[in-house]
Amino acid sequence: MYSYYRPGYARARNGAVTARQHQMETVLGAEVMWAVAAYADRVNGGVYVKDTRHDEQGQVIQARNRDIIREEVQSGLTNVTPEHFELGRQARAWHRGRLMFKALRGQELTDFERSLQDAVQQEEFSNRSDSLASAIVASQIASYHRGLAQEQLEASVDHSPLAAVGDKVSVEATVIRSVYSMKYDRHFITARTACNRLVFFGFREAVAETTPIRIRGTVKAHRPDSTQLSRVKLV
Repeated sequence: MYSYYRPGYARARNGAVTARQHQMETVLGAEVMWAVAAYADRVNGGVYVKDTRHDEQGQVIQARNRDIIREEVQSGLTNVTPEHFELGRQARAWHRGRLMFKALRGQELTDFERSLQDAVQQEEFSNRSDSLASAIVASQIASYHRGLAQEQLEASVDHSPLAAVGDKVSVEATVIRSVYSMKYDRHFITARTACNRLVFFGFREAVAETTPIRIRGTVKAHRPDSTQLSRVKLV
């Protein structure tokens, strides 16, 4: 749990070191990085802001989480509290556990999940060389909140099969998870039906979480937590 500065040299585009021009590097320990990300999350009300939001007059109404993090680090972390450290630790541990569980089940990680795995394991974050990892951490407090909410939702559903394998079904549902697979060029969607069961299916187009849908499909298999459908159409 630490942060410190170390001097460096700015480099020209050709790679040459410019004469006597210094650039200060900020290095944050992992606990500090996750804590200040938790602080930015609280400032933005639990929403990850990737692009600065302005009102009609051009005034900033919501700053990017990354900008809040940078300004807080520059101010000496004066607003970061033990509560933020605890939230950061919980979020980091939750993501580490989820990725480990997925690996133990033999499931392939997406490109983003591999980058997230690296960020979760990283112990130092430099403002000069770790911008991608820092941006990933900045986005993952809100992701942690959504993940917990989904786990609670999934724990409350009826996990019994929706219908027998081979049956055709037509149900109303709400999307609770949508993950794109580059390998299969499909969006794999989990949705909760109106009868409080989970269905899982692949679809060629993205469907946003919380979207209400009506689907038709054929029961392909019974998974431990959901009914898998094939030949799904949105109607």
